[in-house]
Amino acid sequence: MNEDYKTLQTSTTRASELEKIVIGIMRSMSLDYPADWAKSYPNQIDKKQLKQRLMKLLSEFSSEAIVEGYENCIKERPGFMPRIPEITASVSAAQKQIDRQQRNQTEAALLAPKKAASNQMPMNIREAWNEALRNAKGTPEGLREARERHEKIIADAERKGLIKRTSYNQGSLCCRCNKPGVLSHSTMGDGNWYCSDHFNKSL
Repeated sequence: MNEDYKTLQTSTTRASELEKIVIGIMRSMSLDYPADWAKSYPNQIDKKQLKQRLMKLLSEFSSEAIVEGYENCIKERPGFMPRIPEITASVSAAQKQIDRQQRNQTEAALLAPKKAASNQMPMNIREAWNEALRNAKGTPEGLREARERHEKIIADAERKGLIKRTSYNQGSLCCRCNKPGVLSHSTMGDGNWYCSDHFNKSL
């Protein structure tokens, strides 16, 4: 029932939008070509029939194509009021052009090289580590406190999914920050790897 209602609502919205566009086209024709308009559509019955025909013939096209097609039609023959076959042919051509552009954009997006994930430590973590080292002043206690504070920042980044721990089997990346790992506690290289910032012989 809900799906039927949504379909009916979409169809009603589309018909209303199409009707507004067709009425706009007819108004433009009457203002831009008053003499031809009065001669071709002298009474309300003629105007009603024109509206019905345009709505039926243009219903398969997008709103963008209808507007663009009509504008192209009047540009091709300035000074002459466009006829129904000319309007539909121009709208059809505009729709094909729009579809072609959309396909090209989709293909370009699919073929575009994807940005490789960076293995570098996120900048905010790097800056925090450098700041901690500056504040430590080279003392053992200061370095230990700096590392503890830094570990808290890393843990918070892990919870937010900004970084993840990796091991040697995943590419020899630092298990703390994903920066390329250069040091390991294992002489065989089968343990966790660390970058120079996170390697600690006491671990």
